[in-house]
Amino acid sequence: MWTRTDLKTKAKERLSSNYWKMVLIGLIMSIFLGGHFTPWSSAVSSKINIHNDWYSTPRDFINGFSDGFSISDDFFDIDNDIIDYYDDFENDINDNMVSFAAKFMMIMILIAVFVFVVMLIAIIIMIIYIPLDIFILNPLYTGCQKFFLKNLNDNAKVKEICFSFDNGYMNTVKIMFFKDLFTFLWSLLLVVPGIIKSYEYRMIPYILSENPYIEKEDAFQLSKDIMDGHKFEAFMLDLSFIGWEILSLFTIGLLGIFYVNPYRYQTNAALYETLKALRNINNPYLTDTITEQPRI
Repeated sequence: MWTRTDLKTKAKERLSSNYWKMVLIGLIMSIFLGGHFTPWSSAVSSKINIHNDWYSTPRDFINGFSDGFSISDDFFDIDNDIIDYYDDFENDINDNMVSFAAKFMMIMILIAVFVFVVMLIAIIIMIIYIPLDIFILNPLYTGCQKFFLKNLNDNAKVKEICFSFDNGYMNTVKIMFFKDLFTFLWSLLLVVPGIIKSYEYRMIPYILSENPYIEKEDAFQLSKDIMDGHKFEAFMLDLSFIGWEILSLFTIGLLGIFYVNPYRYQTNAALYETLKALRNINNPYLTDTITEQPRI
């Protein structure tokens, strides 16, 4: 049975043996391949407090009150300057309300234009990014996993990251596309199913790095078999790096670049190698590396 300590110990040993190449590949993975693309966004908020009261001017009050009662007009001999003041005040309020309504409409138009521009930019970026992700980044990601997998037992070379471009390129593109698609579709149901499926499909890049011509159904089934009963342990392994990630934040990411990222990627490669050996399924895809195109 494997333990997190065993995997991390092996990763540290390799880190000390092939350090700078591991740092370089880890940096490539972190910058271009480390997470899902999220278009930049902005939030605009405003707080406007409006207090409206139903009211009557003194002149309206006097006229209405005097109409309902027969009382001498002398009783309501109020200074005309005061009444005019309140009339002017009412006009100012009305003018201010009109001015406010115009400003509010202008703000709403500007917000609408801003949202439209942001959405347009996001759409353009996604149109550019999606083909880039499918045809360049996914094969590059598989090649990086090939590097760390090979680095477990020997000092791997940087050229390994180009492996998928020279071996079963379109097959890798297809299988990685369906991996991302299925993970996304499962995530639409709820967050938890998406997370579970992401762990179930976790070994597909490693399988492709060893078997670039494997059939899609076989790749998904093998990843499922390898991860069967080990998803929670893999989750806990990922969780064990949170402390390092927090420390990396305090160094503006420098600790992540020069230690945490290559350390984590190498540990994940060790996890694949360990689980594959534990499964030891009588299947040529798990025992031999297949780099030639299979017979038709």
